Amino acid sequence: MYIKIDNFVIVVIIMVSSEIEDLKREIEALRDEINTYIEYPEIFKEELVDSSGKIDILINKYMSLSSK
Repeated sequence: MYIKIDNFVIVVIIMVSSEIEDLKREIEALRDEINTYIEYPEIFKEELVDSSGKIDILINKYMSLSSK
């Protein structure tokens, strides 16, 4: 039974690491979008607001997973 617990813990750690890497990629993509939108803030005002909200959520998830 102890081995099963170890295997479960290993699987959970791998899943969390994978999710953290996915979050990093999503955050980087949103940063690129925001940098593009900032060049024309009058045109992309809604996109800036939406992307800023999304990146806040992703960063909070990243911080939460990283602290585990």
